[in-house]
Amino acid sequence: MKIKRVLLYNWTPLQQTKFGGGVAVYMRNLLQFAENNKNRYNIEFVFLSSGFYYDSVRKGMYIRRESDYDTFENYTIVNSPIIAPLALSISTLKRTIYDKMLTKEIDKFIQEHGPFDIVHFQSFEGISSSVLKLKMKYRDVKFFHSIHDYGIICPDIRLWNKQNENCLYSQNKFQCNKCVKNHIPFLIHVASEASRRSYEYTIPYLQLIWSKIIKKTKNIFHKYIPSLNAVYIRYRETNIKNINKYSDGELCVSKRVAEIAKSNGIISDKIIVDYIGTLVAEKAQYSCSNTPYSKYFTILYMGYMNIEKGFYEYLNAIERISPTDAKSINLKFATRITDERVQNRIDALRKIFHEITIYDGYTHSDFPMIFNQVNLGICSPLWEDNLPQVALEMVSHGIPILTSTNGGAQELNNHPDFKYINNLEDSILHIMQNRSLLESYWEYANKLTTMEKHLDNLIKIWTNS
Repeated sequence: MKIKRVLLYNWTPLQQTKFGGGVAVYMRNLLQFAENNKNRYNIEFVFLSSGFYYDSVRKGMYIRRESDYDTFENYTIVNSPIIAPLALSISTLKRTIYDKMLTKEIDKFIQEHGPFDIVHFQSFEGISSSVLKLKMKYRDVKFFHSIHDYGIICPDIRLWNKQNENCLYSQNKFQCNKCVKNHIPFLIHVASEASRRSYEYTIPYLQLIWSKIIKKTKNIFHKYIPSLNAVYIRYRETNIKNINKYSDGELCVSKRVAEIAKSNGIISDKIIVDYIGTLVAEKAQYSCSNTPYSKYFTILYMGYMNIEKGFYEYLNAIERISPTDAKSINLKFATRITDERVQNRIDALRKIFHEITIYDGYTHSDFPMIFNQVNLGICSPLWEDNLPQVALEMVSHGIPILTSTNGGAQELNNHPDFKYINNLEDSILHIMQNRSLLESYWEYANKLTTMEKHLDNLIKIWTNS
């Protein structure tokens, strides 16, 4: 099978660089790499997004052509009945279950802009999994979906409940109405066809306002809006059914994601583990960038300061390290400290650790400074973090990482001493007291996936599935 034309879908418009997280970055990187190597691949990519723009002038749903991305055609569905991202469409989740309008719109798009050999959805946000039913009409077209998060089974996409627990191991598993009842059922993206501007409001600010409204009207709210668990159950069942019946392949970004997909009902024959390409893989060195035998042992935590990312578990662990060991340790935090109580806890640690450095926000240009003298990186998510970008960044810059057994970061290395289950501080001290482990770490390292390797593999999947 010779692939000539591919339709890629993601909810985030390519021009919107502030939204969409790692998947949006991946989409831009993939298209840019394909453009730079067009003579080699000779594939025409077409990009479609939905659920972001809402037109205050023109009524009804329609597809608008945006400016081309490099040389690739670029379109967006305006006024989608399903809002993106998923967190904003929770209050209208039934639309994603029973959608017909968007399926018809995408059917029309395929007729007008095809033929396509491949249709590949990076998410169903802004649309619904019902679009996979188009496989019955276009039997010669292959339909794929990538699982970058857990949106097909979890309306909050993270499998992390409001009790601050990993949903998979919680007694409150899939009690979704308890988790999502405080989400904002409001549009946050409104775009006028005349101005072509997107009015972007701050999500945390709106969540705060909505939370206060819910607290003040709690009894009324629960009286008139009963448990929506039945809707969430139907949502999961519908997604799994559509995938199992119509998808030609479910691409999982890590083995752990594949395990979770399978355990939640996706049939094994559909599942394909496909590590996405990353630009940092091009320069990965696979050896320690700093000497393992430095006088002081330097540890780096990099990423968000929240529970699910494991920040507080790490903070608790280093507080348990004895003053005798702590005096030989430097701590680096590349995270924005937003809680005065956390700042006070870190300040208290300054009395026993040799040195503590905080980078309050950072960009890629800060990496040489942040990674300087670092012996060990910490990636300790409590949620099933699909494949954290910070883990890729640290490994590519020659920093061995100690990971939890949650999510995909653990798959970057097979060294048993660099994975912990319970005692994070014991693992840290074990590595500090056996510095040669930092060198042997790279003997167990799995190579990061370059964009070239990823696109080559993607074409094989598209061709052979």
